[in-house]
Amino acid sequence: MKLLGFAIRLLFVVVPLALAGALVLVYTPEPLDDIGGRGGEKPVSPRLLERAGAAFDVGRSFECSEAELNRHIRSEVAAREADGFEVFAEFRGLWVRLGEGRLELVFEREVLGLDSTVSAEIQIVREGDSFRIDAPGGRFGRLPVPGGCLKLISGGLENIGAVLGPEKQMLSRTNRITISDGRLRLDPRAIP
Repeated sequence: MKLLGFAIRLLFVVVPLALAGALVLVYTPEPLDDIGGRGGEKPVSPRLLERAGAAFDVGRSFECSEAELNRHIRSEVAAREADGFEVFAEFRGLWVRLGEGRLELVFEREVLGLDSTVSAEIQIVREGDSFRIDAPGGRFGRLPVPGGCLKLISGGLENIGAVLGPEKQMLSRTNRITISDGRLRLDPRAIP
């Protein structure tokens, strides 16, 4: 009986501490200084779509840097908070982080005067003649979360997909997508 009482008291201490630790991680934004193209320069579109289309038209692959991709997104995406939320939050930007074989979308905002980030790791999987996009996980601040938790931001992800229609059209001309550290390569040539 003493053991059960001790276990219950321990549970009442450990659970609140774990929740407090998780909240600290959620409200601590992830570092963004490693993302290229986030700087103070003007978001001038580097004409990525025109360059990619010209390369595809002559059967060549197209490659761009993380910084070019982020400048393009800044010039195309004019986002704002949903009605009613602009009082509490201000959208600061959508950023793409390219790592070895992975792409991460990072939403940056200010909530009640505090910096906040939410990110979704994106996997692009070839399925026959098209690509499937999965989000197996992400982070709320610095807290890693499984893909199911990203349902909370699925509306934002769908809205981004709707805004980037021409970019999705360009991806439909691609047969291979290669993501390396800071680089994205799109290849229209048939896979041998």
